[in-house]
Amino acid sequence: MSRRPEAGIGNPGNAESIESDPIDSLFGVSLNSNTLGRNRNHLENAVIATFFFALAVVFIWLLFKGYSTQEIMARGWGIQVRIYRRSSEPIMYWATFWMYLVIAVICVVVGILLTLKIVATHAT
Repeated sequence: MSRRPEAGIGNPGNAESIESDPIDSLFGVSLNSNTLGRNRNHLENAVIATFFFALAVVFIWLLFKGYSTQEIMARGWGIQVRIYRRSSEPIMYWATFWMYLVIAVICVVVGILLTLKIVATHAT
């Protein structure tokens, strides 16, 4: 059984390879379209993971601030901000607290999963 050579670095004559620059072809470098797409996907996943980690930090800060001061900020109508106090409005305070906690956990988990996806594809 003969094995077909794969496109990539060191195989510039393969029909599936894309030569990006005439200078690169002098040195025998060619890029596979799958390699280019994979690198773009890694960058996109890294940006999305960073976004989710940043969003998790915001919600963790809101949780910390709300728990330490016993007043939690929530969004009202339009651009209005509501503040719920633990002593006077316990149901709304704890509902907002648990909602922020769930959102923070989801953001951290999604960020970790995207990071693991990037690391796992580099290992193969």
